[in-house]
Amino acid sequence: KFGVPFYIEVGVFDFDAKQAGVTERELQLNDAHALLNIVSDASSRTLLRNGKFPHRVMGTALFEVGEILGSRGNVGSKSLQTGGAVYAHVERCREDGDQGKFRFQLRAFRLKNAQKMGKTSSPFFEMMRKVDRPTGATWIKVYQSNVVRNDLHPLWNTAELDVEAVCNGDLNRAIKIMIWDHRRWGKHKHMGEFETSVAGLLHAKAMDAHGDVVSFQVNKHDKSIGTCEVVKAVIIGGDNVPKEQNPNLDKPSPAKTAGSTPSEIIQPAEKPEFIDYLTGGCQISLAVAIDFTASNGDPRQEGTPHYFHPPASKEWNDYEKAIFAVGSILAKYDADQRFPVWGFGAKYNNVVRHCFQCGTDVEVEGVQGIMDAYRGVF
Repeated sequence: KFGVPFYIEVGVFDFDAKQAGVTERELQLNDAHALLNIVSDASSRTLLRNGKFPHRVMGTALFEVGEILGSRGNVGSKSLQTGGAVYAHVERCREDGDQGKFRFQLRAFRLKNAQKMGKTSSPFFEMMRKVDRPTGATWIKVYQSNVVRNDLHPLWNTAELDVEAVCNGDLNRAIKIMIWDHRRWGKHKHMGEFETSVAGLLHAKAMDAHGDVVSFQVNKHDKSIGTCEVVKAVIIGGDNVPKEQNPNLDKPSPAKTAGSTPSEIIQPAEKPEFIDYLTGGCQISLAVAIDFTASNGDPRQEGTPHYFHPPASKEWNDYEKAIFAVGSILAKYDADQRFPVWGFGAKYNNVVRHCFQCGTDVEVEGVQGIMDAYRGVF
């Protein structure tokens, strides 16, 4: 809701397998979401507050959604206490999109070995979803599978993800499957990739049920290095039935009667909201104009909007309150956080100034800069 702050807290930890009571090999048998359950159980926050969290805290960051939307490309960043940075991107959920859980399982065949010296690759895959930003399209990882050791025909574990997390409710949205050869020191070797969609995976499984096997070519540098097939693909829950699994699709359409004219149903255009403009690339610049006309009364008289209370009272006048209340909300959507401040209606040397610069700078920095420029007029 516009004007109401909403915060997202992010914690980054150095996962300690020994503290979690598992071995490195056992970790590789689980996907990344299963590992999250080890780290983010219900007692984690209490342990973190009491300084007894078993994993080393690398840093935390607190994002405000308005600040992220106001940043260039709708991407916010925060520095971590131990170095490095965390980036956050927000996207509006589609109200008319598909919902529920997407359960799927993949397997690959005849992958090209990325190892040497007689060793065999240990493949895992990442699922990436395509995100269109004002600065251009990019790919964001939404899932990482388990590692299948020493196998060029890997069968990965079944996964279950929120449809919104995978494709934001758009089953035709592009996703990318990237296959890697796991390396213990973290520099995994890229084996190959292919692009599809949730609808594409559902369709492949539906075709398989009818005896037609659909294989995805896994490519690297435009050369095939193997194939990938869908073992499971289904959407569980939600109000919508996936298109490929809709039983009504096979039914014949109603016959047209003689003399009838088919009419096209025109859907009313959806009215864009404030967040749609921001995510669509609209950039907002905040400019402030302050009314100094005589209608405000004598600023030296207590009770008038421009009257400054004694510093000891720590009380703001009406204009200070308005600048802070409105500016604190709108400033978040200005990417450079620099604002021009003008005044109108003030009288200098018996001359009424209808437009003049407040403060010494053409643009001030932050809401505090607006407050200082306003106070400087007096």
